[in-house]
Amino acid sequence: MKKASKLMGAVGLSAALAVGCAMPAFAAAPTFGDDLVGRDSNGDTEMATSVTQNKGTTASNVWVDTYVDNLSVTVPLNVKVVTKASGGALKATPSTGVKNYNTTDGLITTGYRIENYSGLNVKVINVESDDTIAENMDGADKKWNLVASSTGVDTAGYSIVGKKGDLALTLAPSAAATSGITWGPGGASANDLATLVDYNEGNVYAGTSTPAVVDLFGATAKPYWEIAARQIDGTDPIPGILGLQIDGKSSPINPNFKSGLTDDDGNVIVEKAFQITYTIAAA
Repeated sequence: MKKASKLMGAVGLSAALAVGCAMPAFAAAPTFGDDLVGRDSNGDTEMATSVTQNKGTTASNVWVDTYVDNLSVTVPLNVKVVTKASGGALKATPSTGVKNYNTTDGLITTGYRIENYSGLNVKVINVESDDTIAENMDGADKKWNLVASSTGVDTAGYSIVGKKGDLALTLAPSAAATSGITWGPGGASANDLATLVDYNEGNVYAGTSTPAVVDLFGATAKPYWEIAARQIDGTDPIPGILGLQIDGKSSPINPNFKSGLTDDDGNVIVEKAFQITYTIAAA
């Protein structure tokens, strides 16, 4: 399987916090200088209690900051949605990501998904869309304009902003699609792999917050999406997968847009409209 483009990674990890349960109060980490020695508010080294008698003790607190150097997470580089010239619900969207396995072809992954080849769970800490990419601009105007997903872009009297049209879209994690496999410490058995059909782990976030449905108009922080670690190691690893679902509607084609929907041969022109950036961190 050919891997897709790398995701942006936020890989600094200094403390784990279980969201959704009562946590004891902990002291905030001190400020450390380039020498990794703690500094006070004046930038001076914080010193411990001095030994002032002929015998005594002094102590250093050792803090651990983990540099996560083994993340390996990918998404499909390109996906497509199909609008209708008359507007309304999208005509077609990318299928939800799943994985299949057979002894002839090995692992086959299809659909829109986040694949996690890391040895630990990862989480999405930010999702951001950008419809001002160069390919979507015609001078100062956007060809396709993202608006809030609640916008009635297909209602009578709606004022279209995009030169071609407006898009009101959401992005959500899929529910798990399982086939009865229970992965063990050593991975799956050959029998398990034979039943790996249209499978994904779904969102595995264990907290109480509901996984967010992301409005693709702007950015969504902390959507509470978590992707399972890879399931099998080795030369042919099997990743954890979170399937993704794009949904929404579009406005009719802007009535001021008179031509340019098709090329000289009558083929509909497919254009890059916006980009989705996922920021990933160790869970």
